[in-house]
Amino acid sequence: MDKMDKNSAERPEKKQVDLYFVGIGGISMYGLAELAAKAGHTVAGSDNHNSPRLDSLRNMGITVFSRQVPENIVNLHPTTVVRTAAVPPDNPEVVTAETLGIPVLDRGEYLGRLTYKYKNVYNIAGTHGKTTTTAMLTTIFMMADKKPNVHIGAELPMFGGNTVHYEPQSELLVSEACEYANSFLHMRSKAAAVLNIDADHLDFFHDVPTLVDSFVDFVNKIDPDGFLVCAAAGKYMPLFRTKLAAKLNKPLHIITFAVLDEAENIQTTTDTLHAADYVAVDVNYQPNGCPEFKVIRPNGRKALNIALNVPGKHNIANALAAIALADLENISDEVYVKAFREFTGAEGRFSIKGKFKGALVVADYAHHPTATKATLAAAAHLPHNNIWVVYQPLTYNRVKILFDEYIKALLPVREVLFYEIYSDREKSTEGMSSKLLADALNAAGGNAGFYRSFADIKARLSEIVQANDIILFLGPEEIRSFAPRLVRENTDDIKDKF
Repeated sequence: MDKMDKNSAERPEKKQVDLYFVGIGGISMYGLAELAAKAGHTVAGSDNHNSPRLDSLRNMGITVFSRQVPENIVNLHPTTVVRTAAVPPDNPEVVTAETLGIPVLDRGEYLGRLTYKYKNVYNIAGTHGKTTTTAMLTTIFMMADKKPNVHIGAELPMFGGNTVHYEPQSELLVSEACEYANSFLHMRSKAAAVLNIDADHLDFFHDVPTLVDSFVDFVNKIDPDGFLVCAAAGKYMPLFRTKLAAKLNKPLHIITFAVLDEAENIQTTTDTLHAADYVAVDVNYQPNGCPEFKVIRPNGRKALNIALNVPGKHNIANALAAIALADLENISDEVYVKAFREFTGAEGRFSIKGKFKGALVVADYAHHPTATKATLAAAAHLPHNNIWVVYQPLTYNRVKILFDEYIKALLPVREVLFYEIYSDREKSTEGMSSKLLADALNAAGGNAGFYRSFADIKARLSEIVQANDIILFLGPEEIRSFAPRLVRENTDDIKDKF
């Protein structure tokens, strides 16, 4: 289709729609648009970034524009406009909607309204692990035939690669609850999890105490006599528990979890093993690097023997949180064992993409220093010779605030190939770049380089990678997309097959 035909095809008809999503290609917006369409709403939207998700939405019958222009709003005149946090206030579609008196909701506000339409709402919050824990809980509920409605920030194999699941007759909703821009403060819960709290999103919260206050406010959105599942240990969890005790505005059942060797200095009122309600003990790792462990549960319930099919110590904690939440729905032990045996992770969370020159290629969202260390530790449990990291940090402000933490996290890596920082919501680089990180890592005794293209990254990997190595592509979706591309262009291995 030539340019004229494309523009003509995108010219909106003059018809009203219920919902218009600005930034509809974002992973969460994509899922919300799909849920709305499945619920019977007429849906349209726009996105400046082309992706396969846009084609998927069009295949669902949703009108999607690749240009964000006032005419889209004028002609479709939606009842409500939903905008992602990455869309600035001066976006022409947002401005047009406001001029026409059309309500404009942030993504978090729209998701929050959904939580008031269901009786049993399970929301999973935390700086790290939200997607994986939501996926674990979803897998458990699906296998127990609880028929959950699901909103998750990644594709799930059990959903056929989609990010949501819709059950029209169900009163159960499972969703991620994101703290950025106080998004999760629009959400009510029957039960919620706070997996952890780490220094992040400080461009919005400014300091950690303010971030912790936001998590406390999120907990206060839980229904009276509802349930909070939270980590018993962690750097900022004592501060969270102190602030929560001072500000809690309702009766609440608090359930804690901990991995045995992380259960030191836990502040809690329970008297269970190592001062937590759910505790993972007897942890060991299978030959594939995935942990197996025993779960000690409260109230005299039988211990569970769990074997995960995803690597990483951090996933033990995620599994404990999922079990603690699922126990509120009286799930059988057999379902837990089967669910975790078959759970292979959400897309972009230690996703194995194939091989390059005999080396395992893995894509992971780890864009924060803490998540980076967790992913490196997970990879270390897999059989390997060397681990090489292709790294793209996410947002300039995060890099500026956590600069030294990035260096500490990546210093042990044999070699780090940095790709430029990704940001779709900042107007200033704040003087940051991946080149600065590479230089600082080298100055600290590490080994790093800065690369401007996929071709340059592939060329360097071709020089250093050998069979039985591991290549980790860490960061946002842009850099993770390089992993399957590297596998597809793996001409060396193709030649080895003949």
